[in-house]
Amino acid sequence: MFVDIENYKSVLAIENLLTPYKKGKLSPDKKSYLQKEPITLDICWEVLRSTNAPRNIKDMLVCIAELSPSEQIQFKDVVLATFSNREQPNDILVLGKKLAHASNYDAEFTDAQKLKEGDFILSASQVSRGVIVSQGNLKNQDFSNLDKLIALGDDTVYLNNATNLPSCLEFPNAGVVYFDNCDLSDLKSLTTSENARIDFFNAAKLPENLKIDNCQQLFVNLEQLPIVKNGWSYPQDVLAYNSFGEFAPKDFKPFDFSDYSFLTFSQAHVMNLCRASFKKGASIIFSGCSSFPDDLDFSSFNDIQFIKCDLDSLKKIDFAQGAHLSMWMTQNIPDVLDVSKCADVQLIDLENELKEPSKIIFKNKTQADNSHLHLTDDWKKRIVFAEQKDNMQNNTFKRFLGKILGRGRS
Repeated sequence: MFVDIENYKSVLAIENLLTPYKKGKLSPDKKSYLQKEPITLDICWEVLRSTNAPRNIKDMLVCIAELSPSEQIQFKDVVLATFSNREQPNDILVLGKKLAHASNYDAEFTDAQKLKEGDFILSASQVSRGVIVSQGNLKNQDFSNLDKLIALGDDTVYLNNATNLPSCLEFPNAGVVYFDNCDLSDLKSLTTSENARIDFFNAAKLPENLKIDNCQQLFVNLEQLPIVKNGWSYPQDVLAYNSFGEFAPKDFKPFDFSDYSFLTFSQAHVMNLCRASFKKGASIIFSGCSSFPDDLDFSSFNDIQFIKCDLDSLKKIDFAQGAHLSMWMTQNIPDVLDVSKCADVQLIDLENELKEPSKIIFKNKTQADNSHLHLTDDWKKRIVFAEQKDNMQNNTFKRFLGKILGRGRS
């Protein structure tokens, strides 16, 4: 049962209200306290309707704990309401668990702590309040007069064009969060799952300071990067960049992507990346891209994907040692594609794009078999295994060395 704050009272006012039950009434000479009175249900409900301040809430529960077991059970609904859509610090949570256990309503106590859609959530302060929702489509919503928003959906949360967003956002189960056209000036904290992708790329305005507890990828654009680096707190190696459309600015300036661990370029002519710098070991996705610069250093990337790309401008691709490579429905593969350095390779639907005199160099037969590349017997003749080639070269060298040594002995 959720009890909202209907008549807010200060911490001191509630302290005075609880004094007879916490310390006892003040003696006539005001030098000592008389015997404490047992707390009543009416007083407890008044406290809950007036505040959620931890100090007051703890004092109330301590007064209940001092009652006899037969009296404590009468306060069951009060205890449950104390934790129903109300945030409480750990010491108060422990006290509530003890009261529930003493009167045998542990299961109900656990259920009371579960967030319930549509109700308000009161934070551990006097008047801070939020709302709980389960749906992810929150586009164009006005969140005026709220300090917190909790979205319980486990898929995608759309906050596009939302206004008056609260300072605290919690999306514990969301996979992706979008903030397109949002003014986030007042945002102070953002909590998501560890696997979440948070997209600020098209946000109208970012906060100068922001604390992000969890996420897998944090998408920001180049103009936003100084704000993010200088004033935000976020997990390490999560910054991501996503460019959609032509990547060919008029001033043709060099681009510094050295802060980004994840990059995506979609439906773009990427010739200007010839002057870009990248973070060593970054992950990159090219989707529907073409016009690659022939001097682009692909060995910078630990994870690289080509999806429906045209590689006509590339004569050679050098991959990093231990890289993870995926090519999906990509055309105009270089004549020699050497993937032998890669830890794993996926070549999906490339059969029709491999034309003479193309040659693919795999590390070994196992790597080739795991690549998902299906070739005709004729094409298989142009598959080279680097380990086999090295062995042949070593054997040739050994035979040559043997002949030299044999001549010396004769």
